[in-house]
Amino acid sequence: MFRPQIQKTSTLFFIALFNVFMVYMAVNSSTKVEQSGIEDRIAATQKMSIILEEMKKEFSNKQENDIYKSGILGVKNSPITSISKKSMLLSKQITTHPNFAALIIALFQEAELSQGDTIAVSMTGSFPGANIALHSACLTMDITPIIMTSIGSSSWGANIETFSWPVMEDYLLREELIQSKSVAYSIGGQNDIGEQIDSLGIDMIVSIAHDATNDGIIFINEPALEENISEKVKLF
Repeated sequence: MFRPQIQKTSTLFFIALFNVFMVYMAVNSSTKVEQSGIEDRIAATQKMSIILEEMKKEFSNKQENDIYKSGILGVKNSPITSISKKSMLLSKQITTHPNFAALIIALFQEAELSQGDTIAVSMTGSFPGANIALHSACLTMDITPIIMTSIGSSSWGANIETFSWPVMEDYLLREELIQSKSVAYSIGGQNDIGEQIDSLGIDMIVSIAHDATNDGIIFINEPALEENISEKVKLF
């Protein structure tokens, strides 16, 4: 019976042997191409690692959800929590990894920022990891951030009253781990006035703000979102 050449055992063997050879050649002939600006990304990651380690000397919230052992992951719910959802945990965990600072560097490079530039930054207590990553990137590229921060935080952010972002920020500046601090704070939450936070939580946030503004930092607390935005734009 006629059998096509391709079905012969010897032919299939040589085809398989040829494929193995081509895979070997592909694996061993690869060329590593270093990405532009990779040094800054590595440096920012290292800076963030150092900052997180130094912060543990002062305070650290140890818990099983803190998979990267950052010490800055908050809790699901607290009086100053604006939105409480389990689904928010993953995004908060991701921003606590030092590699997030490399992402900020990549975004800076994409925006064509360079040494000596000044940028406007709107931070939130919801993502202390992202805030630290941004500071790490700014230090690495010698960029000056003009920062305004909302104090309230959603789940797993800086939502522990004694471990809010203004408290962290004050410590970081005092220990010279960062070079810039917020020039203004606001309540945050819905419409930037904490509409979904109860009165106890609002009182706590206002108290945190007053403690943080003793050295001249402005507390923006207008009755509506539009007015808060207008005040921030004027300040920027």
